[in-house]
Amino acid sequence: MVDEDELDTPDEFRLDRPAHHDLNFGYGRHECHGRYISRVQIPEAIKQLLKLPGFRRAAGDAGKLEFDGPFPKSMFVEYAA
Repeated sequence: MVDEDELDTPDEFRLDRPAHHDLNFGYGRHECHGRYISRVQIPEAIKQLLKLPGFRRAAGDAGKLEFDGPFPKSMFVEYAA
């Protein structure tokens, strides 16, 4: 998913990437059986969280997205009802 020979900008988050570049749900014989429902459920769950009043990134460094190599590792959020 970060192959410089295959992608123009492998380190950028881009919504316009072709589906065959997305290996989050495996590939071939190892492809996730729940991939179709997950592609609907995960964005919807995130969307509902982001719409909550009081839901935001944590202040300071904790609220910054931290990577472990090319993979997101952590980003703290806060919720105050």
